[in-house]
Amino acid sequence: MLYSNKFKSNILCALIHRKLDKKESTKNSLIAGILRNGCKKYPTMREIFNKTESLYGAVFDVVVVKKAEEQILEFYFEFVDDDRREELLTEAASFLKEIVYNPLVSAEGFNQKYFDLEKENLKREIASKINNKSAYARSRLIEIMCAGEPFGVDGDGYLDELEKIDNKELFAHYRNILATSPIEIILMGNFKNPSIDFPTSSGKLELPEAAYKKKEVDFVVEYADVNQEKLFIGARLSPPANRRELYALILYNSILGGGSDSKLFKNIREKAGLCYYIYSAFYRFKSIMIIESGVEEKESERAVELILGEINKIAEGDFTDSDLEKARKSLISNFELMEDSQGRIIDFYVSQKIARDETSIPEIIKIIEEVSREDICAAAKSVYADTIYKLKPRGAKLVGENNKARAV
Repeated sequence: MLYSNKFKSNILCALIHRKLDKKESTKNSLIAGILRNGCKKYPTMREIFNKTESLYGAVFDVVVVKKAEEQILEFYFEFVDDDRREELLTEAASFLKEIVYNPLVSAEGFNQKYFDLEKENLKREIASKINNKSAYARSRLIEIMCAGEPFGVDGDGYLDELEKIDNKELFAHYRNILATSPIEIILMGNFKNPSIDFPTSSGKLELPEAAYKKKEVDFVVEYADVNQEKLFIGARLSPPANRRELYALILYNSILGGGSDSKLFKNIREKAGLCYYIYSAFYRFKSIMIIESGVEEKESERAVELILGEINKIAEGDFTDSDLEKARKSLISNFELMEDSQGRIIDFYVSQKIARDETSIPEIIKIIEEVSREDICAAAKSVYADTIYKLKPRGAKLVGENNKARAV
């Protein structure tokens, strides 16, 4: 229960947790689409719409989310906050229970019409991501860098896996999900002691520890119909031993590539003029960092050299007090703004629960305020490049990297 009386609506979510697994990630994505269409009590989207409209314009959806090394089926119901809130909560829980536990089925498994429809929709969705070259390149870097780890699995699924899915087998898989998965309910809103009639199940998923073992840098080159090279550098960082180390890593990432005041932006894009865009992102749950940029092919090697140089410079303390304070102020502002969004509060809660971290937002802000230059330098010393991935224009040649890169 996440109490707040500052919003005009309340949100009820049912979350089904699964370990990311290539054998089932596509199935789970397909199931989310099918269940969104209807259930035994509300067999069409029209009847679902009529039901939500009767509850004063409630909002319903089913999505699949990749969070850390989990794939989460999220059943979402948002309803107005007023003096009918207890009645609406009862209706919301009853509705979600119907969607989750009483899907529309046929002799083939799920309703065949919805199965066929959502299979085509998912096919288009996966294909569209392939056509988004930045998204494709990011996904490929993670897949290569985290091969053999759940995090390397695409949470949206795979076209080759989609073609194999049989309706009966998919329905049997969903029944197994309900029987074996941790299921939790989250209520965000204006309730003190709510009563929610929805079956849940506890348990923990067996997930691997974050990998941190230095190795030779893996260079991978692929080719596509792109005008400019997509350059990605995946780095691993030492898993933080405590919360102060965690937020030192997050501040380190902000100083390195978190925005227009970052080292990468100012020195690689603005000063050296080597790329069209550049930024870094820290993936807390895997202790990895990904640097993404768009470069001209002839500038690629020079860009890699300077980016790796910036990583090392921060470890040596080559950043100003102003750099640190700008990063600190920006990060604190993000956490303060988080409390103004129900969606972000729920996402924060789920993330903290997966991390088994009970630190509140005010406590986090206090930790951020206490992180020192020395903490950031120590965090930066643990960073090492793991994988360099380049998506080059078709016909481009390997320049200066022909003894290291493997073209795919």
